Amino acid sequence: MIISKQNRRVIYENLFKEGVMVAKKDFNAPKHEELDVPNLEVIKALQSLTSKGYVKTQFSWQWYYYVLTAEGVEYLREWYISTRHLIWAVSFMIRRSTGFTSLVRLSLRLTASPFVPVPLKSGLVAKVHIAHQEVIARSTAAGTMEERRTVPLASSDLNLQAWVVELLESRFWRMGPGLIIRDDPGSVGFIAAHIRSSSHRINEFKPTPEKPFVLGLPTGSSPIPTYKHLIKLVKDGKLSFQNVVTFNMDEYVGLSRGHPESYHTFMFRELFSHIDIPSSQVNILDGNVKDLIGECKKYEAKIKAYGGIELFLGGIGEDGHIAFNEPGSSLTSRTRIKTLAYDTILANARFFNNDIDAVPRMALTVGVGTVLDSREVVVVVTGQRKSLALSKAIEGGVNHLWTLSALQMHPWALIVVDEDATAELRVKTVKYFKSIERVQEEVEEAHAKLRTQGLEDGDGQVGSME
Repeated sequence: MIISKQNRRVIYENLFKEGVMVAKKDFNAPKHEELDVPNLEVIKALQSLTSKGYVKTQFSWQWYYYVLTAEGVEYLREWYISTRHLIWAVSFMIRRSTGFTSLVRLSLRLTASPFVPVPLKSGLVAKVHIAHQEVIARSTAAGTMEERRTVPLASSDLNLQAWVVELLESRFWRMGPGLIIRDDPGSVGFIAAHIRSSSHRINEFKPTPEKPFVLGLPTGSSPIPTYKHLIKLVKDGKLSFQNVVTFNMDEYVGLSRGHPESYHTFMFRELFSHIDIPSSQVNILDGNVKDLIGECKKYEAKIKAYGGIELFLGGIGEDGHIAFNEPGSSLTSRTRIKTLAYDTILANARFFNNDIDAVPRMALTVGVGTVLDSREVVVVVTGQRKSLALSKAIEGGVNHLWTLSALQMHPWALIVVDEDATAELRVKTVKYFKSIERVQEEVEEAHAKLRTQGLEDGDGQVGSME
């Protein structure tokens, strides 16, 4: 069947924005109920997409239900370049979710979205299934699409609404690692300190002596602006490290803890001496012990004893290494001894009065697998010298020669960069991530309205399951 380019575009744009479509099993209907397109053309276009794996089709009584797959999202980008509408559609649909059909359509769309991590999808699928059965049961009593939208929400729909709110609260918008771009290193440090590693994440966790917040920390020049903001928050009384336990990423082998260039000295000079963290809650690898392998095993065991790391704040080297996981490191590696690459030795010589011979050749480091086990990872990247590594990690595939790229496998990874670090990224990539951040603000505004509406209704919380 020949479908005009204009009609096909209307169909594809609607599918791309909504993520799901419904069509009546009526080949003779002159128009689709929602689109100004013959119903038969909608069915045929979506059957074609189904045959290619871009759409999944479900049959129910007199209706076809179509759900866009992750592969379909990639395909339809050729037709609808403004990818940000994937997120914009959620805020738009929440505003109009007054009936059960539109709410279920929103939830089906979230289930199909590649932006939603798999662990969250499993619970969502179950709730969608329950509410979807009610859609089928009640569709016989409500004839038109508009009538079905305005039927009052049922109990299962309220459960579904609560789950949607939970998804929004959990900051699920990801496609591989998220990317936030700021003008300069100072602004990057502010974002990393305020949004993730400080007042928001730690205070939200509400740590106690029995359940401390476990924080992974880096060294080097990149995190220094972040540490300065953390210190200011502590001095302003907006943050406390009294119930925070820290684990540093790495330490040189052969340097005493009191050496001016040891990472133990660096951390106390740049952060720990200025905040209210008890020294007993600071954990840094000791590269001067006799049993280095035993030191690494004890470090991993201690992390596990605390229940794992809640948030790992990191930086990278010019070759894309995270911690001291040099190019070629196993992506499943744990805390271990690592021989440093010559490029890393050259880069770190500036901390040793530019004396290459004074730079240690080995280090103890947490592994890539250790970092990926963290519940959330935030990496700070600044400067044009690291722009190639950033482009490989964001635009390339997962590659053990660029260990930062392993964050593509982490559901809660965020990379915060300055403009200089984006020098090797495609212009389209930079625009895409900036648009995602702008539209995310719309989603959060819609979420705030949803919460306000729930409070005004007198139930005390949004999407209550009580």
